[in-house]
Amino acid sequence: MWPKVYICSNIAHQPLNILRDTLCAQGFTCDELFYYTEAQYRAATSARGIKHLWFRLNTYGLYPFWLFFKLWSVESGAVVVITSNTFYAPLISAMVGRIKRYNSVHLLYDLFPDALEVAGKLKPGSLPVKLLGIVQRLTCKYSQATVFLGQGLKQHYAKRWGTPKCCAVVDVSDAIETYAHVILAPYESTGLRIRYGGQCGYMHDAYTLARCIHDAKQQHPSVTYDFFASGVGIHVLKRELSHGEINYSPVLQNNNWRDGLGSYSVSLVTLSAGGATVCLPSKLYGMLAAGHAIIAICPIWSDVARIILENKVGWVVDNSYYDKLEEIADNEYVSEVKRQRSTEEISRDFSAVIASILSDQTELHDYQKNARQVATEKFGKAEVGRQWSAFFGELLK
Repeated sequence: MWPKVYICSNIAHQPLNILRDTLCAQGFTCDELFYYTEAQYRAATSARGIKHLWFRLNTYGLYPFWLFFKLWSVESGAVVVITSNTFYAPLISAMVGRIKRYNSVHLLYDLFPDALEVAGKLKPGSLPVKLLGIVQRLTCKYSQATVFLGQGLKQHYAKRWGTPKCCAVVDVSDAIETYAHVILAPYESTGLRIRYGGQCGYMHDAYTLARCIHDAKQQHPSVTYDFFASGVGIHVLKRELSHGEINYSPVLQNNNWRDGLGSYSVSLVTLSAGGATVCLPSKLYGMLAAGHAIIAICPIWSDVARIILENKVGWVVDNSYYDKLEEIADNEYVSEVKRQRSTEEISRDFSAVIASILSDQTELHDYQKNARQVATEKFGKAEVGRQWSAFFGELLK
């Protein structure tokens, strides 16, 4: 008999709803502790003036108290799976869990202060980084367990903040059944249309992406690049690329973004070398479920690259200076892990991938078939649920 599982986050975003359904299918009883709905969060983050200040006050002033009182009601022996949104939440859960005797599991989505360093908001070694580092180390020490989304993220965490007492890598699942209506798009009927969806922010190196698209467009002008994205990177792309080099559309909300997937055979994913140490784009799993081959501009050592190459679902354009994290000396790790190859080299390799697709579509078609199969067999609810069950079995034994 499994204990009750509480899924806790300040945002009720879709991956957590899928996690709830995945655990329930495995026989767990789940409850949710969410502060904002996804719609409320999106409205708050896009607000200006007094509304935005109120959102900040809620997130960093009121939410900690709300979280504390909610966690205080969790029964002894239960499991709280709490995400790193916001950065201090897992530590609060871990400390309350020591008193209330429940199991606090840190589900690591966003890693701080690393993400702020990559975004250029904080300097390595600065006082805010040191203070956030204390929070991270305490979270690592007092949480009963930490769950990572990928092996590369786990490896980076260990190098930077220490090894948790209990940890596991559990894959992300998507609602595969919601992609059943998407028919695999044959290249011959659509032309080569490449889709980018979701966030294009500080983790995605928009400057290098702009150079890659510009150079590839010069050589292969028939290829279409369609962006359904938001974030600071979109402003960079609009500034760096001339009119007509890419097409922009707003991010589609809810399930509407799935409706046009059948018009594409290829999706584009990007992560800077630094970004690959702190996050793994959840939209990748949706693209696989839609039967899209993936072009990823990312480090060869990253979790995104591992998923693509191991499962033969696309191409990796390596942007890291290093082939393996082990090549970086510990005393240089923080600065060197973000080091990238030259923009010219990355752009050259990206154009070579485009040329390869245009010259022979056999590989593209194989990758599309593999993508949907992998999404169902390796990242479906049954397999990911099995991974969670194995993890809980190890945690609670």
